[in-house]
Amino acid sequence: MIMKKNILLTIAFLTGTVLWAQIGINTETPQKLFHVDAVRNTSGVTNVSDDAVVDAAGNMGLGVLSPTAKLHIAGDGTTPALRIVDGTQKDTRILRSDASGNATWVDQPASGGFIYNVLGNINYRNGTTSLVKAMQITEAGNYLVVVRWWGTTTSAGTNNETSAYLYLDQGSDGTASRGTAKDAIEYYVRTIANSPFCFTTSLYATVSAGSWLKLFISPSIGSTGTTFNWVLGTASVTNPNWNPSIVLFKI
Repeated sequence: MIMKKNILLTIAFLTGTVLWAQIGINTETPQKLFHVDAVRNTSGVTNVSDDAVVDAAGNMGLGVLSPTAKLHIAGDGTTPALRIVDGTQKDTRILRSDASGNATWVDQPASGGFIYNVLGNINYRNGTTSLVKAMQITEAGNYLVVVRWWGTTTSAGTNNETSAYLYLDQGSDGTASRGTAKDAIEYYVRTIANSPFCFTTSLYATVSAGSWLKLFISPSIGSTGTTFNWVLGTASVTNPNWNPSIVLFKI
């Protein structure tokens, strides 16, 4: 191995202090405190994909001359930038850290999908915000709540339509009290009074572990001046297929 060093030393005889020095291997023009040009082809900032450097801040760069992290790897699009073979590697696995920062390959976590059926003879009155379902969250993260509604309205609007506000809150318990607003939507449906209608919509929230996601509903369009209800499906107390359902996904 031929090793060439380019060292500039300034010595203060009274203190014996080395003020600065640069070391180059396979290059006469090292650009950092320590610079290896494996192919010996670097010119300025070009042809650096084979280079390794350590700067004065202790940052290491592989394929990059100005690292911005303790370890900065710049791939060339052909050779993988990182490969960890520790016996836990496997196709489709992901790299996961423990509380101390130790990383290992693990299976990708499941989405955590759950389905909740809304059963019972329930009428949701217009102008009133009512709890549809409270869902406890055991793992912090981002959640998608898909609402699959099936029901009727006792009164439609003048243009044969109805609508309702759907609210998604985060709360500290499973009661009907409102919590912190996370998402909301007003959904419109073409229908006439007492005729079945269905729709699917979704809401989104980022929540903490141990909290509750609460879905609320407030019907908003019916005949002017009347009190009307949104009525669940066939109001079956035993068959979940004829009532609204809620699918909860961790994404």
